[in-house]
Amino acid sequence: MGWCTTQELRGGYARKPGDIILIAKKRMADAEPYAVVVVMTEDRARALELGFQQPLGVAARRPLSERVKKNIKSVAPKCFKHNVINQDALSYLTRWSQGDWPCQPRPTAYKHLVHRWPVPFALSLATPSWEIPSRSKHVDLTYAVEGGDDGDPSDDDDDDDAVLAEGSESEILEASDDGLESPAAAPRSPLPCMSVSNIIEELLKVDDVKGCLQSTHAALPSGDGAIKVKVASICSGLGVAEMIFDQLNPALKELLHSGRALKFENEFMCEIDTWKSDWISKAFGAKIIFEDMRCLGSGYGKDAVTQQYLQVPKVAGLTIGYPCKSISSQNGSPKSFLDESSTTGGGFRALLAYCDYDEDLEWVITENVRNLTHSRKQFGGECPIHLQDSELEKRGFIPTHALITSSEYGVPQSRTRCWGLYVKATQFRQFGPDPRSLFLKLTCPPTPIDKVVDPALAIERPSTQRAASGKKWEEDFITMQKKLWEGINQKQKHNVAVKTNLKALQKKGLPLTARELSIAAVAVTILQQRGMDPFAHTMIIQVDQNYERNTFCSSNPWLCPCLIPNGKYIISSQWRLLSGQEKLKLQGLGLDDITKYKLHLLTDKQQSDLAGNSFTSGVCTAAILTILCCWQPSKRVAQ
Repeated sequence: MGWCTTQELRGGYARKPGDIILIAKKRMADAEPYAVVVVMTEDRARALELGFQQPLGVAARRPLSERVKKNIKSVAPKCFKHNVINQDALSYLTRWSQGDWPCQPRPTAYKHLVHRWPVPFALSLATPSWEIPSRSKHVDLTYAVEGGDDGDPSDDDDDDDAVLAEGSESEILEASDDGLESPAAAPRSPLPCMSVSNIIEELLKVDDVKGCLQSTHAALPSGDGAIKVKVASICSGLGVAEMIFDQLNPALKELLHSGRALKFENEFMCEIDTWKSDWISKAFGAKIIFEDMRCLGSGYGKDAVTQQYLQVPKVAGLTIGYPCKSISSQNGSPKSFLDESSTTGGGFRALLAYCDYDEDLEWVITENVRNLTHSRKQFGGECPIHLQDSELEKRGFIPTHALITSSEYGVPQSRTRCWGLYVKATQFRQFGPDPRSLFLKLTCPPTPIDKVVDPALAIERPSTQRAASGKKWEEDFITMQKKLWEGINQKQKHNVAVKTNLKALQKKGLPLTARELSIAAVAVTILQQRGMDPFAHTMIIQVDQNYERNTFCSSNPWLCPCLIPNGKYIISSQWRLLSGQEKLKLQGLGLDDITKYKLHLLTDKQQSDLAGNSFTSGVCTAAILTILCCWQPSKRVAQ
């Protein structure tokens, strides 16, 4: 469960899929739990189901203590002020804590608990009055902040902890010897090498994935030949999804030991840039490459290769990574997500228009920046991902989304993106896995950066013309240097030769402007201040962004900063610029992928542009396999 170790039942009990598991979070919005506990075995749960009886009677409510009332009165207004809760919720909590909120009596029986399956022996049993069950064991789930106060005045942890502690003072007991233990979990190992085929091979070994795909295969009608599944993509970028489907076909055939496996065929792609369309046509042999995604909903679009207007094919599955410019945090003039005239709003509208056109579409995968999950106050509090989920749900899809960092899926890059997984409700596997849980399960540690970068892929770069404003940037660096040392003790100051960094970096001869040199010096300073030697270890420094966006200030220095189109990055141990092919590798492609899909024929600038506008192969593969595990192909597809 993420990075949280599951507390198992003692006595050598072997885990089973039907075990009842309790997941505890500090806040509902937290991406990761802080405790996961097996509270009931599959066998005991089954016994309870078979002996189920309708509860009767009413148990007394637990009284609300003064301490909890005080906490609610303190926390609720703060939550309302920060738009965490609305006015109705504030009124409810306030009146509840004051004790004047009318309580409805509990029913003596619950209609929704009426037995729905035949249990012959249970019908003859007498129905006793319901009693409060006794506790045989209890696990202390009180949240404790590691390392004490985090120093953030905006995060009032004391109030949260007090509420949790209050609920435990009369009920939480010491775990007995027959209670729970926490054995060390066996994490997955890093991938032996980064390539599309290798990632597919590793993820197909996961039991849940393998079992679901075998189950889907068993349900397919008998016959000769593969079952063709038509797929398409909008805003194809690097074409990672197409690469995955291409290499998934032989992998599924081998996994299922049958020629009757699903076979994915790309019906169309969509790309507005001419040079990208030319490359896509050569790399994938795409049937159709539409120029404008906004025309797809009309049923006809212009093919970038033939320049003819063609009918838009209808498919079973769609991947889309529509533009992020209008909602990006780096955009000084953002626009509403619902503004169809904006790049992002237009992309979202194109997705909905195609879903309306292709009513038989069975699943959709979307990817966009993390700002998709943010509430945007300047536009009435709109949250783009909630709007997207709502619109696709209206069109019959079951929505799932997750905020994913590439480093959790094998790639040493801090690229965080919001992924949306949508399966048509009529084709959702009834007894399949929960899509979000399975998606988050398919993680592995990142491959070290020094195993991804390759000196053999380095290229010679022309020297950069020094900007006339170079003096200004040097002065700005001095100002930044002073800020860096505020609050740093004398011992740390002596350990870092800050004033020599800028001059030393200037002598290394990299084609950097004065501004970029200053940013590089800041990064080196921060790393050395943290006790790291960037010249002895492989780290990647981004130098074409502002000081404030320098990722070494906050993130893991052993990860590459998020790749952006044509971004400029330094490999610290070799003090050279990251090449386009190395950027492609940092998106999870192998050298065999680069050659197979003719990426090596592009210029370094073109490779960099594609890498910055790309899905990460590990995350995309996990998303596709999650969809396939939760999807039951329709008769239309199966035929």
